[in-house]
Amino acid sequence: MISGLKNRWRTFRAHPAGERFRTAYEARRARSDRAPWWRKPLVFGIAGLLFLVGLVLAVAPGPAIVFFFAAAILVAGESRNAARLLDWLDHRCEPLVRKLARRWKSLPEGTRRAAIVGMACVSVLSIVVGLFRMRG
Repeated sequence: MISGLKNRWRTFRAHPAGERFRTAYEARRARSDRAPWWRKPLVFGIAGLLFLVGLVLAVAPGPAIVFFFAAAILVAGESRNAARLLDWLDHRCEPLVRKLARRWKSLPEGTRRAAIVGMACVSVLSIVVGLFRMRG
């Protein structure tokens, strides 16, 4: 299963920005012509749950992005319009992402590790504070 996900990720990243999500959508459609009727509602339900988890974690910097991204990918696999929108966003954001990646790679190793540990601490702390506030 993990190797299949890795292969799909490599295939996804191999396509240029602005074409990735539509290509993934069409590949998924080709794989599941015989999918049961309940597959699409199930995928949208899971995407909705991932989105809600992302909203809950939005108080913490970092973890929410993973859930929003996962939800978007699931929806894009089921909806051509969502795939087109994500391709448009991917095309527009690619230069910024590349610039941030170059900047990140130019930082010293110790600085990167400290930033990751700091973000993890802030994330855990904000989740704990959120749980205490919900309890009170």
